[in-house]
Amino acid sequence: MKVNNYFFAGLDFIFDKNNNLWFLEANYAPHGARNIKKTYGKEVITKHVANLMKKSGSQPSVLISRYSDSKTKTENSLWFAHQLSKHIKNLRYCHCDENVKRRGTLKDIYGEVFKPTCIFRYNRPLSSWFDKKALVINSNKVKKTVNNKMLTLKIVRENTKVNVPKSFYVKDTEELRELVSVNKDIFKEGYVVKPLDQSQGRGVYVLKRGEQMPVVYGKEIVEERIVPKLLHRHYWDVRVFVINGKYLGGEMRESRSRVTNVSKGGKPLKLPKKLYNQLKKPALDIVKAIDEYCG
Repeated sequence: MKVNNYFFAGLDFIFDKNNNLWFLEANYAPHGARNIKKTYGKEVITKHVANLMKKSGSQPSVLISRYSDSKTKTENSLWFAHQLSKHIKNLRYCHCDENVKRRGTLKDIYGEVFKPTCIFRYNRPLSSWFDKKALVINSNKVKKTVNNKMLTLKIVRENTKVNVPKSFYVKDTEELRELVSVNKDIFKEGYVVKPLDQSQGRGVYVLKRGEQMPVVYGKEIVEERIVPKLLHRHYWDVRVFVINGKYLGGEMRESRSRVTNVSKGGKPLKLPKKLYNQLKKPALDIVKAIDEYCG
């Protein structure tokens, strides 16, 4: 599938107790490549990103944090850069803090200024100027769209046949309490409270009805809770990757906690072939919808 904007996509899904598939959220700088390498013994995500970058021209570059630790066990911008450099011999590393305000050119870690043909930004800040002058993975338009979780749900709901949980905004705890009280049918299985634009499970609460409500400061999203069919008495969901329009499968995430992100203690598992096949069309349909919206 050809894409023009959403080149580096990570999508989260869950299956309910009746095995119905639900879309949870999209990610503009998805984590998981390092987990997949450990789980499968190989990792193809960065290889596919690198192949796309090599096609873009002679000056591929990657933004890294000056403070990233190459020895850390977590996936960060420097780890991703090292993986890309295995496939791209002339990859130029650029500190994001030295380039955040630059237009037209970047400065690499050796102080050399150049015109990039491709920029893998991961989750680093970058001027929108480059979006029209180079291949940016992913652009600021994609970042703005995908980070707006409510907007992403709306795009998927209106442009695909994939199930999407009912979602609402609340601005404080009192509004949350009233919303849950008035909509007993929607929230009969409970509800999920999440920030507008966070990732890695930060600030996410998955609650049954009657459990203590979190304190809400400012605008947040409340969704109906989709209860999964338990796996070995554990909660689970799935993250899959679509790189440059190619579906690559992904991983299951299993946890005793209702929040299954690996960064929150979830365990990555191989994705069974049946689920791999079942998720392919929904994943591609969602990426296509988001890609076209960002066009």
